[in-house]
Amino acid sequence: PVSPIPAEWDTLVQIDALACIGPGRYVCLLTDDGPRFRFASTVDSGRTWRYAENPVDGETSIQYANFQFFDSLRGYFGAVDFAANWASTFARTTDGGVSWELLHHDRIDGKLGGMYSISFRDEQTGLAGGPGAIFRTTDGGHTWSRDSLESQKPSTPVRTIVKWLGKYSGAAATSRGTTFIWDPSISSVTDDRLRSWEGSMT
Repeated sequence: PVSPIPAEWDTLVQIDALACIGPGRYVCLLTDDGPRFRFASTVDSGRTWRYAENPVDGETSIQYANFQFFDSLRGYFGAVDFAANWASTFARTTDGGVSWELLHHDRIDGKLGGMYSISFRDEQTGLAGGPGAIFRTTDGGHTWSRDSLESQKPSTPVRTIVKWLGKYSGAAATSRGTTFIWDPSISSVTDDRLRSWEGSMT
């Protein structure tokens, strides 16, 4: 395999996230020690790479990148952009990472920013772990709102990892050792009363 790092990038470069989306098919995110990031994709097990245009205009500082794909073409990307005041950065692809459409690049509710993890039940309904917070979308990532975490105040240094466990349940863990479970007893996920997560120290 050939390195996905572009030859013109002569500074420190790292592969920040990598996803296998099918036999011989991979998508990765490359970042350098400056304000650049780039998506790369391969369909031949890394022998050749194709690069996508950066969907974010201006200077960026992308960290904590992660992917979720539904098949070899359709997938999502979430991250934190420190250069944009901790913006929650969310994009989608419908062609296996050849191109990306930016759906969200801002703080949630104008206050909280950053997506340390993403987990989608389907292409419309998803969760994201933020700074001591959990975000939710029901329209494929176009808009996001914040769920309630029991006894947890939003905090920038606290990273939250979240995962769907079933159709109507999920789990989350923070970098301070707190775990949260969301498991409503009825099937509606639109009622605000069902968007509270119960936590415990581990």
